[in-house]
Amino acid sequence: MTDPNKKPRDPETPGAPPPEESGDLGLKGEDDVVKGEDEVTPKVITDALTEKSDEVSLSAAKTIADAAEQVVVRLGIEKFIEQQWEKIGKKLDECDEYARAAATFGGDMIFISMAIPLVNGIIHVGSTRERLTTTTEWISKEWRRASLTYDPERIPVISALTLIYLITKGWKITKDREAAQSIEGPRLKLLKEMEEQGQGASQSLEYQELKKLKERLEKQLEELEKQKLLWERMLERVQRLCSDKASREAKTGSGGSEEAG
Repeated sequence: MTDPNKKPRDPETPGAPPPEESGDLGLKGEDDVVKGEDEVTPKVITDALTEKSDEVSLSAAKTIADAAEQVVVRLGIEKFIEQQWEKIGKKLDECDEYARAAATFGGDMIFISMAIPLVNGIIHVGSTRERLTTTTEWISKEWRRASLTYDPERIPVISALTLIYLITKGWKITKDREAAQSIEGPRLKLLKEMEEQGQGASQSLEYQELKKLKERLEKQLEELEKQKLLWERMLERVQRLCSDKASREAKTGSGGSEEAG
């Protein structure tokens, strides 16, 4: 039975209504967070935006995180992103490759100029006109609630927030794979102990299996390191895109970053 207190969402049904407008871009309580199938929650996005960076304050990261997840949920594209993730990841990799090649001309701008059309394509194919219209109206409403005097370019805002969601997803997948590798630590330790025992242990079936495991993990680790560097680069680009560092420095009157709450 459907819980009447929960917000409706059905990304499998293109014409389904988006969640009711909460009227709040702030980070919701843990029990109220709308979790996607890929588990890219506001907390995950906040952690990604603030990890090893002082470009974005914690308070700003929380607002951006909730907005990014709300946009993807309201557009109803979570399931589409999940299904097409391999292709999306490769396309973002290509954007990063071009950006690296053109670093002297402004790598971040090259990356954004290539990634945003990709994001717009995802929205065009994965969402519906009705959902897009409702999402743009929600953006305008939140802009007014924040008492901002200028009218936002709604589609670019939606595209930017969706891009943040995608890059955070890639970053999280890599982190999860890295954690999964560490699970095999005890077995690799056992292999080392068996190698130290000498010839007798090295002839056992268990030793041969552990040896194959080590070779497989070494290959996976090499690829994982490449992916880790890739998503960390893209994450740094997003952190700079979302940066509120200059405004915080202006408020504190110093060049150092303030501790965010």
